[in-house]
Amino acid sequence: MRHNVILETQRLRLVMWEPGDSHLIQQLHATIDTTRYLSGAAPWSIEKAQERLSTWFDEHAKHGTTKYKILSRADDRFIGRAGFSLYHRADNSKLRAQPTPLCPAGHLPLKGGDRQDEGASFYSQCSIEAEDHHESISPLEGEMSGRTEGGKPRPLAINSESAEPEFELGYSLSHSEWGKGYATEIASALRDWFFERNFGSTFIAFTHPDNGASQNVLTKIGMRCRMPMIIDGLECPTFEYSAQMRR
Repeated sequence: MRHNVILETQRLRLVMWEPGDSHLIQQLHATIDTTRYLSGAAPWSIEKAQERLSTWFDEHAKHGTTKYKILSRADDRFIGRAGFSLYHRADNSKLRAQPTPLCPAGHLPLKGGDRQDEGASFYSQCSIEAEDHHESISPLEGEMSGRTEGGKPRPLAINSESAEPEFELGYSLSHSEWGKGYATEIASALRDWFFERNFGSTFIAFTHPDNGASQNVLTKIGMRCRMPMIIDGLECPTFEYSAQMRR
């Protein structure tokens, strides 16, 4: 099958979805292991997979980027999904008024190629000092993904009514593909692709506070801490990467 290729790495190929791919998305998120950091923390129905696929087609048409399908270059097997979506923050009142899911994506095992060091934690890697400065985020969409340089996160504007939307990196891998270093491989390739295509000067990523392996992936690709986002009372580690950091 010929694919609309977005980018390629040594082992992976990122391609546009096909209209009939909802079953792949549903299978990707068919277990608790692959949905514990997603909205509702429950396996997806085929209807939810179809809705999300439609959203990704719309995002790609509108913004030129979305969450794409990951395939193996060796045999075209389905690996997962990864990419960028435009993320809109919401204020605290909206956050509390709506059913609030946990941050999605970035599903990685604590073993193998993307393993986090034993005993390491987000808070031991990134000093969070200004406890009163947090960002609230929209519960409707968002991916979970992790880089800390040990520096202090910088305070950011909290009034999200006037805040500009930001491109957000997210990924999710099939359970059978965990521990092979694929998340780091595709995330680093997407980092470079984002700036080569001039989508913006900065992108972000955030994770569930317990998702240390995904935080480790973002650390590996050079992202740095910034103020955590708050979702349903959870302080979600948040990271950014800017064009200036590439120089």
